[in-house]
Amino acid sequence: MTRGIGLIGATRTAERVVMSTSRGRRDITVRAVAASDRERAAVSGERHGVGVLSCYEKVVTAPDIDVVHIAPYNSAHAYWARRAVAEGRIGLVEKPLCLDLAECDEPRSADRRRLGPGSPRWSAYTGRRGERSRRCLRTRSPHES
Repeated sequence: MTRGIGLIGATRTAERVVMSTSRGRRDITVRAVAASDRERAAVSGERHGVGVLSCYEKVVTAPDIDVVHIAPYNSAHAYWARRAVAEGRIGLVEKPLCLDLAECDEPRSADRRRLGPGSPRWSAYTGRRGERSRRCLRTRSPHES
């Protein structure tokens, strides 16, 4: 099974963590990018041979995207994490995941309601240079056979 990845935000971190990790692999592929600056998204998409979508909502609802790397401005991280989870996507979120504890509870609660306790569907970008996100992309889901 090949996992399709969509990028919310055309950032250097996304290029370093997601694009470089997926390059040359058959099990994951970056399929789309969207950014608040459409020109920056177009440049990133062209550089990496990735489709450009006009808005973040199209990334989380695209049928060929399974994983969403979330890297817009900080105050939008929690909202797009919730949207990704609501659409059944795995979310990889750049730090900070949330701006306060109340905001952090929402994606975890939505996750538990949808999948049951202990089912990971989002991960905060933590560690030096995105090691946790790279590790998540390298490993198979416990739900896969």
